[in-house]
Amino acid sequence: MINKNKKNKEIINKKTDTLSVSKSNIEELKSKIEDNINSTTNADELKKAVETTINNFTENLTPSVKKLNIKRLQNSFKNSIEGLKFAYTNESSLIILTLFDIFFIILGIWCQISRLEWIFVVIMIITSFAAELLNTSIEKTVDLVTREYHPLAKIAKDTGSAAEFVYDIMLFIMACIIFLPHIFKMFNLFQ
Repeated sequence: MINKNKKNKEIINKKTDTLSVSKSNIEELKSKIEDNINSTTNADELKKAVETTINNFTENLTPSVKKLNIKRLQNSFKNSIEGLKFAYTNESSLIILTLFDIFFIILGIWCQISRLEWIFVVIMIITSFAAELLNTSIEKTVDLVTREYHPLAKIAKDTGSAAEFVYDIMLFIMACIIFLPHIFKMFNLFQ
């Protein structure tokens, strides 16, 4: 009987290790499987009971597919606007980014950049906002998990910020490629 329980525990551990769920969910699943072990004597019955329990359990963890409807789209749009409001009222870097974007728009008008260059400027502006919003969401998610100092929380925040920084370097290079030739031409520099 002890050998059977050891083997059953190994089955439980193998099955639960393959699931990517939280620790509390795994403990709940182990409890349900152990209940099946205690009520089952036949190995085939045990295997079926374990598989049925795991299948039922994982079905409850799988998110349902939501149907597309107008109300859901309205809520999604409303939530996006609320996210933008939050970011603008709580993140000074977004306001600084907006000032830089206004500067690039004015510079684009002044330099009379081409349509293709405008496409790149618009892409730069929109993607810079998206990168900043992603960085903000990473920071707020880390804050949700822990308010105390933790090295992993610091790494998550620092790498999110580093990703934004690398993106900003790319934007600076692209801005130089787009605007410097026009500025040099206007002031007859390097000709």
